[in-house]
Amino acid sequence: GNQFYRLHELLDDMYVEITNVYDEVAERMLMLEMKPVATIKESLALATIKEATGKETTVEMVENVLSDYRYLDERFKAVLDAAEAIEDDVTADLMTTVRADFQKHIWMLREWLK
Repeated sequence: GNQFYRLHELLDDMYVEITNVYDEVAERMLMLEMKPVATIKESLALATIKEATGKETTVEMVENVLSDYRYLDERFKAVLDAAEAIEDDVTADLMTTVRADFQKHIWMLREWLK
């Protein structure tokens, strides 16, 4: 539709950002001597967000991305709470920063759907 380019640009930026977030989280896990998921096979086995079918309307696609960001925000909040409980301020700071970005995207997508 008439908003294709703008929406495509927005979703592309979000994709790049989320890829960078996962890289930062993996690096933080390694710093803590944890083992992050490293392969697509492992990622798919653990995934809780459903993959798109490719048949969604534009509105459905945006609704799905919004739902995904809400879910991720909840999961990152749980990590934030756990980090604060053990006084891991570095992980807590990372989660707070990421959640701020997620919440901005939630707001933008919610507004787009109006």
